[in-house]
Amino acid sequence: MDGRAADGRRYVLSAAVTQVAAHPDAARPELAEDVRRIERLFLGELDHTRGADLGLDPSREQLTKALRAFATAPERRPDDHVVLYLAAHGVTAEDSGRHYLLLSDSDARDPHGTALPTEELVALLWEGTSIERLLVLVDCCYAEAGTDTALRSALKARQFREPVTEHGPTGLVLVASSRRKEESYVGALSAAFDRAVRRQATAGHAPAHISVEHVMAAIAADPEVPPAQRPVWSLSHATGGIPAFLPNPRHVPEATGRKLDEIDRIIALGCRERLARERELTDFFLPRARGTDVPTDEVWDFTGRHTALTDLTGWLAPARAADRLCVVTGDPGSGKSSLLGMVAVLTDPDRGAAVPRAGLPSVLPGPGTVHVAVNASHKSTRQLLDAFAAAAGSAAESLGALTAHLQTRTSPLVVLVDGLDETLAPHEVVDELITPLTDPERQLPLRLLVGARPHIARRLSADATVMDLDDERYGDPPAVRAYARTLLTAPGSPLLTAPPAVVDAVAEAIAAAAGRSFLVARITARTTAREPRLPHPGDPGWHTWCERLPRLPGEAMERDLDQRLGPLADRARDLLRPLAYAQGAGLPWAGVWPRLATAISGRRYGDEDIVWLRQAAGSYVVEGVEDGGSVYRIYHRALIEYLRESRDAERVQRTVTEALRDLDHPYVRHYLALHAGEGGVLDPLVRDAAFVLAADAGQLLAALPRLRTAEGRRAGRAVRDVEAVLRGRTPGPGDQDVRARLRLAAVCRTATRLADSCDTAGEEPLPWRARWAAWTPTGARAATGAWGPGPRRGSWCPVRAARPGSWRSGRGAGRPPPGTWTRGSASNSPHSAGRWTGTPGRPSPNCRAGPPRCRTTRATGTAAAGTSG
Repeated sequence: MDGRAADGRRYVLSAAVTQVAAHPDAARPELAEDVRRIERLFLGELDHTRGADLGLDPSREQLTKALRAFATAPERRPDDHVVLYLAAHGVTAEDSGRHYLLLSDSDARDPHGTALPTEELVALLWEGTSIERLLVLVDCCYAEAGTDTALRSALKARQFREPVTEHGPTGLVLVASSRRKEESYVGALSAAFDRAVRRQATAGHAPAHISVEHVMAAIAADPEVPPAQRPVWSLSHATGGIPAFLPNPRHVPEATGRKLDEIDRIIALGCRERLARERELTDFFLPRARGTDVPTDEVWDFTGRHTALTDLTGWLAPARAADRLCVVTGDPGSGKSSLLGMVAVLTDPDRGAAVPRAGLPSVLPGPGTVHVAVNASHKSTRQLLDAFAAAAGSAAESLGALTAHLQTRTSPLVVLVDGLDETLAPHEVVDELITPLTDPERQLPLRLLVGARPHIARRLSADATVMDLDDERYGDPPAVRAYARTLLTAPGSPLLTAPPAVVDAVAEAIAAAAGRSFLVARITARTTAREPRLPHPGDPGWHTWCERLPRLPGEAMERDLDQRLGPLADRARDLLRPLAYAQGAGLPWAGVWPRLATAISGRRYGDEDIVWLRQAAGSYVVEGVEDGGSVYRIYHRALIEYLRESRDAERVQRTVTEALRDLDHPYVRHYLALHAGEGGVLDPLVRDAAFVLAADAGQLLAALPRLRTAEGRRAGRAVRDVEAVLRGRTPGPGDQDVRARLRLAAVCRTATRLADSCDTAGEEPLPWRARWAAWTPTGARAATGAWGPGPRRGSWCPVRAARPGSWRSGRGAGRPPPGTWTRGSASNSPHSAGRWTGTPGRPSPNCRAGPPRCRTTRATGTAAAGTSG
């Protein structure tokens, strides 16, 4: 949740005086880096907003006017947190001892007439203003002499005024870079402050804010601070403690009492998902909110849909918190993503203010109303679970764990999910994730606003609020017409100079054919604006032209390509088609896109053809980023379906798999399993340990339901048995222990080919091998299972089994000597190593000279497995 919404707005003001005109020999250009360092910290890590642009080398008049204007602005509120940093030369008057700050137009020989007294710097923001929380960092020589005077002046300025405490602690904090008789070193305070805030030793993950007191204590103990410079701080007008000027960027909600490794998992997941959400907001939601298909377009063509926006605003209101699910549905091109994109951008604290309000309803959802927006396209159920868990501030790995965490919330978490019908397994996502989370009987503090096509929307709860954009209430033909007219008169269009009546007639005809589809209107209007001869209502062929206008997205795309490219239209379709089968964020260009275009079409294509396509039909392609490189995709699902028409999807995916199988590329490691699954050729890959260990674990696991053969399904079950290990590692065959564990799981599941391939999947031999084992699932709790090599040659240690059930050996069975061993607790996988402990009064040998033969006990899931070192 945004910190500004939770405990007031946060502002930072910063300036440095690098040169004083009267003293050119005292120039300190390095002070500019101090300002940049402070701004990187506060504007970046600490999520502040720039309060005013003070710039470098302000004069006395410029600085005082800018600070006073900020402090007395009507929008200042008592709950604002304000931070001021100023780096400059400091001097003390010989006769009075008064401390002054030299600005760009100051003269040290006449400080009273030209310089700024330090107490006045503070008074500009404190005296006669509504600011109740002020942190001032004075970085100059003899700074303490100035902050002491400023502190006394601040006390007098508000001696008859009661602080406004309804928003939490208030107070004035002054930080001086040096004592009253010490000089300051350039960069010492800013660097020490930055280090102290960023270091985990100052504040870990439990506190929501970093105390200024702790920061100053860390600075005092910082060995990098020059010994001749001792920063000090003081506090005045404090009520209820020190104000929370510094939100903790490492904060993990409810971290108190958690184990450190669990906190680390929460942080890692949160960081990964936060970056993913930022990319989706920039590359997906923002373009659709603008009514365009290109992330770089700065236009705002969003038109109409007032009723839908108004109803969504009402549903998001706190008064409707009991409504847990709202579904925005409609046929392809009806504007679902555009509408949800506008909501996502309006509620984003950083981007909402940039949305033009002209043409929008007067009441709109405010910043922070939606906590996170997720593009569900090409995501697995597990990936959506991770997105929800990160949004809730947890690292839950199951629906039950997420449910338990959500039950601890005191306010609803609001999540927007678009493209629910475009997930890897839409029915599974609905049945196993969305429906349980929004079950009214569970009363979870979670609200979901989802976008899905009708066939998925109908599968959702009957209690959901449904907004069908094809319904008469939400259908907006005038908006489609206005949208078409806007595109017809875009810069460069010949219709810019056409009579308005002609433009209106063309827009009306396009809108009539498009119906409620903004997508069809968009493509047709763009095509029409590029026609060499413009249609005219007075032409004899006007009615024929109107009758031939497309009514479906695929028809619109086909007409556009054929009309503009003529005989080259098939070339464009060949090059676009691979993108219709792309997984993830899109298809990489280098070495992948041309290769797939060649394989699918049977015609040879290269990089020069992609360059041509960018010019000829680039409006259908969107560029994104994945793994640090560019990827490309078709910008709308309806156009993907058109490009897939009349094609055997399974055959195409088999072709894609064969074309990519031997290619060393991040895209192949991430998504080959998904292509193979859709092509029906995943089974041979899953039987290959080299592929399993190199593949992205999440995508591989998502593809496993598509396995077809008995041997493939046994290998798939072995892969699932080691899921935790595979997810927690970098893909590749280098980890020999993981390979050995995969082999053990394969032996247990009788996946012979997978087990055999583990021996040859890496350059190094396995550290240990399971010769034989069998796993028979039952409903019972698992106990200790297989045996692995011990620390001494020829010795053995027990390995615990994970899943409920029992192990069976193919030949006779035995058991450990009575009283020598006790069972360990069950773990999460059948390969996790564990200790057996001895009973009281008997030795506790965790290793033996050889593996004992274990009697199968179905009630406890006892295991037996032969191993060799």
